[in-house]
Amino acid sequence: MRYVLFVFILLLIPLTIYAMDKPIVAFTFDNIKGDIVPDVSGNGNDGTMQNNPSVIDGKIGKALEFNGSRVRIAASKTVSSEMFADGVFTLVMWIN
Repeated sequence: MRYVLFVFILLLIPLTIYAMDKPIVAFTFDNIKGDIVPDVSGNGNDGTMQNNPSVIDGKIGKALEFNGSRVRIAASKTVSSEMFADGVFTLVMWIN
């Protein structure tokens, strides 16, 4: 009986684990124009830099240097609603 239950649980795991086909938004900071940060995911969800962060050379490509103020990248409400629709998201960054 335990074996049957174990197999049943293993069969359910693929139903609960999934990934999006592609990112909703991705910023590399390599092609910033003014205060616009282009979205490289192909979805056109460009961001807007706020509170004047500095664009510097990073470990790989360009990076943002935070100056202690409330620096952020503002995205559209559509991006926010898509990212947090199921309560799960992934954030990747390089911090020095």
